[in-house]
Amino acid sequence: AASSLFDLEEELAKRRTEMEVSDDAHSYITMNIGGVCDGGTKPNTICDRFSFTVDTRVIPEMCLSEIDKLIRERVYKALTGTHYGYNIELIQKVKTAVGLSNDRMKELVGMAFSDVVGIKPRFVLAPFFSDMRYLVSAGIPTIGIGCESGLIHGDDEWVSLEGLTEMSSVMVNIARHISKSC
Repeated sequence: AASSLFDLEEELAKRRTEMEVSDDAHSYITMNIGGVCDGGTKPNTICDRFSFTVDTRVIPEMCLSEIDKLIRERVYKALTGTHYGYNIELIQKVKTAVGLSNDRMKELVGMAFSDVVGIKPRFVLAPFFSDMRYLVSAGIPTIGIGCESGLIHGDDEWVSLEGLTEMSSVMVNIARHISKSC
């Protein structure tokens, strides 16, 4: 079953988002197959059961029900005709959060950012899972802004006091621009 999902991963990686990304690796669907594996109770024997996780990052253009269907079809096809049983449990299913789809909001945020930082921001698809999704799903325009190097999230994260102060000023300026536009 896992090998059929590796094939599916290759097929899905050919689909690309239309949104701007900061790195080409963020433009396509990814699957982490086997992030958490578990099985059998006796060492050095063929296990009586085996489980694994599949963590999938989808692009905004892909419907969650489509990826769910594709995974289920692949597992079913791989195990048809075998004596193995299977169970697929969806632990979490979250739509891609596109925070600022309104061009006017992007313009206001861009002006506020430029006023403080002195450069025009790039609005790109964030390739990670954040709490922004709760705000977006409630219909609240949302943006993630990082304090260092134009990044919002990454390996070995740290924030300088200067970066934190600068982004606080950006946030105040965003509120100022939005209030003036109302």
